[in-house]
Amino acid sequence: MTRLNIRDWRLGSPTWALVGLAFFLALPSTGLVEKYLGTPLVPVYVLGVLAVLFIGYRPALIWFLTHVSSTRAVWLLVAITAGLVIAFAVVYPIADSGFFGGGADRDDALNLAASELLHGRYPYSEETYLSNPISPLPGAVLLAAPFVLLGNAAYQVFFWLPFFLIVMARWFGSAVVVLALLLTILLLSPVVLRGIVTGSDLLSNSIYVLLFAFLTVRNAPPPRY
Repeated sequence: MTRLNIRDWRLGSPTWALVGLAFFLALPSTGLVEKYLGTPLVPVYVLGVLAVLFIGYRPALIWFLTHVSSTRAVWLLVAITAGLVIAFAVVYPIADSGFFGGGADRDDALNLAASELLHGRYPYSEETYLSNPISPLPGAVLLAAPFVLLGNAAYQVFFWLPFFLIVMARWFGSAVVVLALLLTILLLSPVVLRGIVTGSDLLSNSIYVLLFAFLTVRNAPPPRY
């Protein structure tokens, strides 16, 4: 078991990088915070994310790099992913029933659209069980189709999330840093965890768009002009 040399990382204060990270973590969750905690706590939440990142970034990353081995980080990533699968198995049926909060129908939209497409019919003719039109674009429907064949489009997040972690580990050169990144996302952006356990495709959509763009740019030949 090896540990990443802390001198291999720049641990200064990347102000704009932290501001950008705080923006992308906090903004998507403001609606969720407002819904359950009230409007006055939205700015408290946003400022709290900023404070946690600016105060905790350096000591937390140093701790991870010096106390967590690469092997242990890999096993922790596997354990967290397994924990998310278990949380999904428990919470998803409750959320999908609509008993709490009226339910969500993003997964239903993909299931309907992909099923219609697989049967050779127009995928946008049906409505979800909440009487909403099907809104995912054709690319999302096609990418969800294999998981619909497996039983549910909601399963796709458990394919794309590990794919994201593997690509990020190769990019950063460290499973330890990816572990810190995943914990940061799950702890500071509650909408991500909510999306996973309720079967939303938004996380999967964000990941595969990011990864396809990343891999395209990484593997494209240098431009001639």
